[in-house]
Amino acid sequence: MNEPSPALPPITPSTLFPELHRSSLDAALYILRTGDFQMRWDAAKQIPNFGAEAIAPLLTILQDEEADWELLWFVARILGNLEGREAIDALITLLKTADNTEVAGMAATALANLGAIVIPSLSGLLTDESTRLLAVQTLSQIRHPDVVPPLLQRVEDDSPVIRAGAIESLSHFYDPAISAALVLALKDPSASVRQAAITGLGIQADRVDKLQLTYQLKPLLWDVNLAVCQQTAIALGRVGTNEAADALFEVLRSPHTPLLLQIEAVRALAWIGSVHGLNILESLLNAAQQRGNGMEVSHEIMTILGRVDHPIAKQRAVEILLNLLQSNCRLVEDIKSKQAIALSLGQLGQLDALNGLIELLADANASVRFHAIAALKQLDVNAAHQRLQELAMQDDLSENLKQGVAIALQEWKI
Repeated sequence: MNEPSPALPPITPSTLFPELHRSSLDAALYILRTGDFQMRWDAAKQIPNFGAEAIAPLLTILQDEEADWELLWFVARILGNLEGREAIDALITLLKTADNTEVAGMAATALANLGAIVIPSLSGLLTDESTRLLAVQTLSQIRHPDVVPPLLQRVEDDSPVIRAGAIESLSHFYDPAISAALVLALKDPSASVRQAAITGLGIQADRVDKLQLTYQLKPLLWDVNLAVCQQTAIALGRVGTNEAADALFEVLRSPHTPLLLQIEAVRALAWIGSVHGLNILESLLNAAQQRGNGMEVSHEIMTILGRVDHPIAKQRAVEILLNLLQSNCRLVEDIKSKQAIALSLGQLGQLDALNGLIELLADANASVRFHAIAALKQLDVNAAHQRLQELAMQDDLSENLKQGVAIALQEWKI
């Protein structure tokens, strides 16, 4: 019986024409060394096709003391598309020794592209103060659970930049140890670290006890750093409970709350999108009416109400806006308010807004009328058009409304 023939190696262009293959690699490397940026860019896309054979000449370039930073940047980029221990070691060395931040940054990105295989090597750089920050930044680009243990070791680092970087990266993973680290970081002396922890807890809001998280975040609404306060409002919006809405209401009721924080808290309440949250927004509008001030926040509320998306919340938002229109209060005397209300009623798309929008057609300002027409087209188109046609046949309309209806019907034909 004949023995089976041994398997033949795969036939590739490099096995059939080794000299041509070699010369093509040499040509690409020559262009990489001598070309302008665009030529180097094109060569860098071709060199990874040569596989492991390209690593040795690339390492030679890294050892060339006369190589310019742009060339080293391209070499790092190429090595990130090649597999092998040599490529990893070269990038680690470049990360440690590069004098140019662009080169070091590309080495970090290239290592991250190689994935989980580089995590042990990067973890070793965390013990060196000169490479710790770059190691954390590189690990943060690798979305793999193996980065969690080394990054957890750095949440109490002496450098606030490293603490913040580690916390930001850990926020994308869920683990009780991570949640505990984020809660502890809420009391960090560095505002950037507190802000990173708040952002992380907001990301994890659906995986933790929301009531407890609300009480942990609530004090940060009154932080000495405004950016921290604003991030807390955003996080509470993600938490989305009635208790979170009440915490936002407390800060909105304070006469000392900065305008930027008021705006962020209003947006968070709308993001929550509950009837309870919308009732708070309505109470803020009512309070602004009584005081005769707070126009910027009131305009924000009028605008943001158009973005709620739960069906029940949409109905409540329409009700709030229509009540505001019918109140004829100072808040709706200016053009900007009427435009905002019309825009929001259109976005909500509820037919209940039909009559309120038609009333805006009688406004003396052309811009308000056109906002109302645009909003009407976002409702049930046929129902809105039919109602306008019915009104056009009536003789008891005011002159302003009659004119507004005529303009709307004319616009409808376009």
